Amino acid sequence: MPAFEVVMPMVDHRICVRHLYANFRDIGGYRGLALKEQLWSAASSYTEYEFNDHMEELKKMNEAAYEYLSQIDPSTWSRAWFSDYPKCDLLVNNICECFNSYILKAREKPMLTMLEMIRKKLMRRYQVKREGIKKLTGKLTPRIAAKLEEIGLQAIDCIAQYAGDSMFEVTCPDNRQYVVDLGRRRCGCRQWEITGIPCSHAVAAILYDCGDPEDYVDECFTIEVYKKAYAPVIYPMPSEEQWIKTSHDKLEPPRGRIAPGRPKKLRRRAPDESRDPRNPYRMRKYGARMRCGKCNGVGHNKRACPTNRSEASNSKKSDTPIVSFSYI
Repeated sequence: MPAFEVVMPMVDHRICVRHLYANFRDIGGYRGLALKEQLWSAASSYTEYEFNDHMEELKKMNEAAYEYLSQIDPSTWSRAWFSDYPKCDLLVNNICECFNSYILKAREKPMLTMLEMIRKKLMRRYQVKREGIKKLTGKLTPRIAAKLEEIGLQAIDCIAQYAGDSMFEVTCPDNRQYVVDLGRRRCGCRQWEITGIPCSHAVAAILYDCGDPEDYVDECFTIEVYKKAYAPVIYPMPSEEQWIKTSHDKLEPPRGRIAPGRPKKLRRRAPDESRDPRNPYRMRKYGARMRCGKCNGVGHNKRACPTNRSEASNSKKSDTPIVSFSYI
């Protein structure tokens, strides 16, 4: 983190809340559904007063858990303290996980082979994206346009009143009021500043002003910027035997130490994660007692049922032939 502050000071450094909760639960020892929901509520809050309310509720539930979270900078894990520069409100590192699975086969290869596989995949991906962008119409990318349309449906229930100087007072169905400043592109709920997409309160004010909500979306979500993102070409490369020979000595790889055992390819999963690749959302049954489907007993299954032994012994007795001898 100190290195990022020096090299890339404009980067908004964040912590994945999912991993934060894992440490909160396993290292801190603060378990329970109520504490989990309170932590996620505090992380999902867009305003400071909502964040403080959820933290106070957490303090009433468990003061030690409150002290544990208070030691972590809230600007790294709560939306209420996020910077409005990145235009992103993500709380988890799903983007990193998606790219990690995208290069899963390349990760186990040697360094040069791995980089070459990633280059080829990205070269192909960039060209596919450029071909797809040519088919897009309108101003915004499709997902953002669909999201803005959904927000517009929510704005129907909001009532906007013009106060002057491009400022509006918007009343919601729950009787909450928010101040919307169209000139500065800000709303009291802070969703507009964090995400770059007008919230339902802002859309209500924009429609009252007879404007187009698409004109108030941040330019990073436009098709033009989308084209610029994939405009650079990753050029093809010849095979190694066609490379230019130099007079320098050939670099030898560092001496590696082969660790004992088979190398692991999959990441370490949390205790509450599913091990079934066919059903990754299946949860494990913690605390559930095994019940036998044969004798309805508790603590064993049909294979280890005690009745199997008695049946086996009875079958052996019944299979023993009875021989009768007659003497003449």
